[in-house]
Amino acid sequence: MKRFFSYYAVVAFLIYVLAILVVKLIIKGYQEFSISFSGILIESAIAGFVFVFLFFGPIWLNLSKTLGYIESDSFEEPAYGHRLSEQVETPIREFSELKERFTSSYSYVKVSEDRAAIKFHNGLTWKNWGAGGIIFFNAENRNVRIVLIPFIGYTMHATKQLEKEMKRVKEVLMG
Repeated sequence: MKRFFSYYAVVAFLIYVLAILVVKLIIKGYQEFSISFSGILIESAIAGFVFVFLFFGPIWLNLSKTLGYIESDSFEEPAYGHRLSEQVETPIREFSELKERFTSSYSYVKVSEDRAAIKFHNGLTWKNWGAGGIIFFNAENRNVRIVLIPFIGYTMHATKQLEKEMKRVKEVLMG
C-alpha cells in the first residue's frame, strides 16, 4: 500500500505545483514572476500539500483496511467489511502445488506454510482497484476456503468484482 501512495502522491504533488507555477508564469508574465518566484513557489507547495491530502486522504482511508490487510503479515481471516467467502473442493493434493498456481496467476502473493494459507491480489490501477483475498488449504479433505475482499468498499461494483474474482480463483484452483 505504501508503494501505491508514495509513488502517486509524489507525482500528483509535482504535477500540481508545476501546473500552478506555469499558470502564474502565464498570468503574471516572466518579469513579475521571476521577481516573486520564491513566494509563488511557497504558495504552490502549500497548495500542493493541501491538494494531495484532500485527494489521497479519502483514498487512503478506503484502502488502509483492505489493502493493508492483504499486504500485512497476519493470516487470520478478516472479520470486517464487505467480503465474499466460499468453500471449494479442489483436485490439488499438496500445498506446494496450490502455491505454485497462485504464484503464476497473481502479481502479489504472500504465503504462510504453517497455516497453509495464501494471500493474493493483482495490484491496483486507477481504473480497476480490484479485489484481494486469502485462501486456506485443508490437505486432508482437499477443501479450500476462499475469502475475498474488495479494495473499494461497499458498492454494487465491488460485489460484481468479488463475483468475477471468485470465478477466477475457482479457475486457478481447478487448473
